Amino acid sequence: MRGIRNMGAAAAVLCLGFALAGCQGETTAKVGEAAPELGAIDLDGNTVRLADFRGDVTVVNFWQGGCAPCLTEMPKIQAFHEKHMSDGVHVLAVNIGGGPRIIRDTIAETGVTFDFAFDEVFVASTRYQVNFFPTTYIIDGNGIVRDRIVGELRPGQLETRLADLR
Repeated sequence: MRGIRNMGAAAAVLCLGFALAGCQGETTAKVGEAAPELGAIDLDGNTVRLADFRGDVTVVNFWQGGCAPCLTEMPKIQAFHEKHMSDGVHVLAVNIGGGPRIIRDTIAETGVTFDFAFDEVFVASTRYQVNFFPTTYIIDGNGIVRDRIVGELRPGQLETRLADLR
């Protein structure tokens, strides 16, 4: 009986996530259009708002725990973050389907220092059409989606895309 209750609770959370994903109508991320809000939570329990990064180029990397390419690219993202954090470039990694423990474990294992958030109920992944991990979006300082990169980042790829925005 307890397992059935847990399944019911999980189903309710999943339904809530899908309902929240549709709160802004059919808003999904499209290159050349305004970036939709993420619907993700940071490690302090606060909702992450893209508007807080307005004026900065924002790199949003969607990943999952246990995803080898996701973890392999984190040092590349860290190097990019260290090089550009004082240049008006913000990096945010959003874990899909996991929670704070997965993020904290990943930070401890990799030593990365950029910002993290999580999307346990798949709101952000729905809005950003994330069907493959990792997926990275580049959002300009005006909040417009400028690029979508599906798959593991290649060395220098973020640098090239950033140069295209300047």
